[in-house]
Amino acid sequence: TTTQNTSEKWLRREFATQGFSRTFRLADNVNVQAISASYQNGILTLTLPKKLNDEAWTREISIA
Repeated sequence: TTTQNTSEKWLRREFATQGFSRTFRLADNVNVQAISASYQNGILTLTLPKKLNDEAWTREISIA
């Protein structure tokens, strides 16, 4: 298993000769209706887009 962080994207590779399952929790700002997946050449690619107009990432900083 290898994990890399390239800018804002994460790349995780897992290789096994048998079936496997993976579960994980999604952040609140993931648009679950727009999740997509593709499987090519033994690589499963998941796309987890952020919600538009997500207020969780907006904050105000007061300067005195």
